[in-house]
Amino acid sequence: MLRELLDEKLFEYEDELMLANPRIMAEIREVRAEYEAGDYITLQELMAELNEARLRKMPQTPQMCRRKRRNLTMSRYKLA
Repeated sequence: MLRELLDEKLFEYEDELMLANPRIMAEIREVRAEYEAGDYITLQELMAELNEARLRKMPQTPQMCRRKRRNLTMSRYKLA
C-alpha cells in the first residue's frame, strides 16, 4: 500500500517536472501537430516496415547461403 502511494506521488512529480520543461513541451506540441495532420504510422505499418528492412538484409535465397557456407568449408579444408 505504501509502495503504491509512493509510486503514484513519484509519477505525479515526474509529470510536473516534464510539464515545466520548455523543450519537452515543445516536443509534445510538435508531435500533437503531426498527429492531427495525419503524419503518423500505425503499429502494424511500423512492424511491416521493420520486417521488410530485415528481409532486405537477408541473402537472396537459402541456397545461396548454403552454397557460400559450403565454399567456405571447402576452402578451409584446402588450406589445412
